[in-house]
Amino acid sequence: MKKVSLLLLLFSFSFATTINVPADQSTIQAGIDAASDGDTVLVSAGTYVENINFNGKNIVVQGEDRETTIIDGNQSGSVVIFDSGEDSTAIFRGFTITNGYASFGAGINLNNSNPILRDLIVMGNTVYQDNSCGGGINCYGASPLIENVIIMENSSNSNGGGFCSWTDSNPILSNVVIKYNNAESGGGVSCNNSFPVFQKVEISNNDATGRGGGLLAWGECYPALTNVTVTNNISNDRGGGLYIHANSESIVKNSILYSNSAPDGNQIFYYGLIDISYSNIQDGWEGEGNIDTDPLFVAPDSGDFHLRATSPCIDAGDPNLPLDPDSTLADMGAFYFDQSAVGFHEDLVILPNKFYLYQNH
Repeated sequence: MKKVSLLLLLFSFSFATTINVPADQSTIQAGIDAASDGDTVLVSAGTYVENINFNGKNIVVQGEDRETTIIDGNQSGSVVIFDSGEDSTAIFRGFTITNGYASFGAGINLNNSNPILRDLIVMGNTVYQDNSCGGGINCYGASPLIENVIIMENSSNSNGGGFCSWTDSNPILSNVVIKYNNAESGGGVSCNNSFPVFQKVEISNNDATGRGGGLLAWGECYPALTNVTVTNNISNDRGGGLYIHANSESIVKNSILYSNSAPDGNQIFYYGLIDISYSNIQDGWEGEGNIDTDPLFVAPDSGDFHLRATSPCIDAGDPNLPLDPDSTLADMGAFYFDQSAVGFHEDLVILPNKFYLYQNH
């Protein structure tokens, strides 16, 4: 019986095919329509003016490069849709997603689906409807893994200019940048009745006309933030960085909340519960390992929030968490400082004491 099962497995793998766009199919949607579970749709560089739907197929749709392989939604709805129970074997990667215009999830709209989204740029998409969500990416009852993604310059007429998670969603965002988005509430992120996880995430330069410039949690939402940098966000109401509403709770660790602004002057505004430790919080915050000092970003005015060699956030994270890739204690913020790099100390200048002039060649 085991031999029969193995043969069936090998048989099924042997028939996985690769469909090339535009060589085999002229559009990405045509490639998806022609594919079966386990197949791969490879898309050459170029701009494809279309709106695509995975239609429940657990396939890989891969662009040549996220900088040069572009899907333009032509303001005709969500650019990419997952709404038929796709699971983690459905993988979408290597694209720029732009010019979506929809009531929910103008860039990527996920409904009761759990795919992997990887190596994407989601930019320039607009949600127009009141009480809507997710200018860039919207999760409704969805728990995708989102890795190495830039979500920028998206907007929402209501909630979550960049990213939205609600109604029993459990998304994981890792190595993600959410910047220059705007909304009425939750300029960068809005979550409601969900459990989003943010790991190594930058939330910066987002703008809310209402609550939560960086992130808004409301209606029983439980965001977990580890190694997150929340900076330069603006709320015209309360909570320049974070707004944690009643019935919501958040755990923040190894993170930086600095230079966010709101009329009340608070980096964080909360009715609910928030537990912060080993983090750099402007104006201070009670909790183990917390500090309040300039994080010394490399170039905050130009949007570079890596740490300088002299940053107080280096090696200041939770000592019980895994070490950084350079085998030193965890740093605070989205980007660790690599102490193993040669000549890492930016203030050290070495001058030569001998000079030689060699023959030109």
